[in-house]
Amino acid sequence: MKLFFTQRSPFARKIRMLARMTDQIGDIEEIETTVRDPNAPVLPHNPTGKVPTLVLDDGTALSESLLITTYLEERAGDRALNGAGDQRWTAFAFDAFVTATADNVAWLFRERVNKEPDKQSPTFLELERGRAQRNYHVLEAALETNLSDPIRTGHLMTASLFGFVDSFLADETWHHNHPKLKAWYQRFQEQPAFQDTIPVVS
Repeated sequence: MKLFFTQRSPFARKIRMLARMTDQIGDIEEIETTVRDPNAPVLPHNPTGKVPTLVLDDGTALSESLLITTYLEERAGDRALNGAGDQRWTAFAFDAFVTATADNVAWLFRERVNKEPDKQSPTFLELERGRAQRNYHVLEAALETNLSDPIRTGHLMTASLFGFVDSFLADETWHHNHPKLKAWYQRFQEQPAFQDTIPVVS
């Protein structure tokens, strides 16, 4: 299989961590790609150019991180992080919530980075900041439930989100305003899969 990713994408990083934590990385060739580039390596496999994209051995291209997560979890068998039965869907539901939060933060990043300051929408920025801060309160409350042990896929997405904010939105690090959430993140950073996927951006 081939996994197309970018260093900045928190969604791709989550998939890269999942592949490592379920012992599937040996079956995957990781290929760094570009975005918004007519020569991007991912385009022959996925014309949308979205990352992450996982190309299966038969040529099927899976995009959207939740779809790829579901595929790798199914493929992992006993090594799957989300378990089985009702707990599996509870774990996926939380993962979807964190993924939506990361998407909201990504929109904030695009508004700030891709536009000159005088072209940015203060209303849009305030809306996205408010949404993120509201969701971070939910994440802190989840420390006793969905973010407790054992590690599930939602843990990976949460850590990827915080890593993205720390690296690329350093003045928007809302998790630092939640001491328990910050402590959880500091502990999670010790995971080998987290260390192995730290973004390398020149």
